[in-house]
Amino acid sequence: MLTYSETPTQYSVPVRVSDVSSVQWPTVTVGPDGTVYVAWVSFSGSRIALDRSFNGGQLGTDVAVSPLGFTSGTVNGGIMTFAFPAMEADISGGVFNGMLYVVYANRAADGNLDLYVRKSSDQGSTWTSPLRINDDEIGNHIDQFHPMLSIDEKGILTVCWFDRRLDRATTNGIYTSRTHLTAATVGLPTGEFRKCHPRLQAHCKVKSAPSMQH
Repeated sequence: MLTYSETPTQYSVPVRVSDVSSVQWPTVTVGPDGTVYVAWVSFSGSRIALDRSFNGGQLGTDVAVSPLGFTSGTVNGGIMTFAFPAMEADISGGVFNGMLYVVYANRAADGNLDLYVRKSSDQGSTWTSPLRINDDEIGNHIDQFHPMLSIDEKGILTVCWFDRRLDRATTNGIYTSRTHLTAATVGLPTGEFRKCHPRLQAHCKVKSAPSMQH
């Protein structure tokens, strides 16, 4: 459901966002032109879907962002995990101003979870093919899941997630991938790659690694 307001104290009657039921994990962002985007996991459709409001709360038809081979389940150790999306719009005023990004977990060929990003340059109407974010060896049976995403005022895109690569039996690390979007690239160039201890997340060791090249 969506509610909106033109004043701090009065809000509209809630409006249904999704066209179908059995949905979860909504995420909201606002583009530089004021367009409101809402994305979520559709369990009935096994996909990430999106709706948009171009005119102050009026919504249209759901748009498919990505099919999903995984919507929810447990990873090694009995950790309940979901394919919920993280979404941000670039409002930096830079060369990718208005670009929309969605990051999510999905089942890889080895049966474990990897993280992927898709982007849209036309307000969510069409989306690029998925790009794998985590840089560990493909097919190594290690899970990455529950991402978060932000874009700062300089257009720097940062993704943070849980990662099992150091200890497959536990969630032993929080990783981030930080990328600076430049005019010389069409998408997501090489950036910094950090590993943060879960109890000392402010003390990160930095190593160089490809991150989200597109």
